[in-house]
Amino acid sequence: MKRKRRNHHTTGGNPPVGEGLLTVQQVAENWQVSQRMIRRMISDGRLRVIRLGRAVRIPANAGRT
Repeated sequence: MKRKRRNHHTTGGNPPVGEGLLTVQQVAENWQVSQRMIRRMISDGRLRVIRLGRAVRIPANAGRT
């Protein structure tokens, strides 16, 4: 009896393997804005995030459209 592989073809909310994740502080420094501005953008839904427990990570390509 063969076992089914789980999550084989699901896209889920995870980023692709090669995509980097940044902290709020790193994004704020890169964009030269405050961390408060980044958190405001997250709460407004203007910036997508990945939550890992209590940690918030932002995909490296999140600001690109």
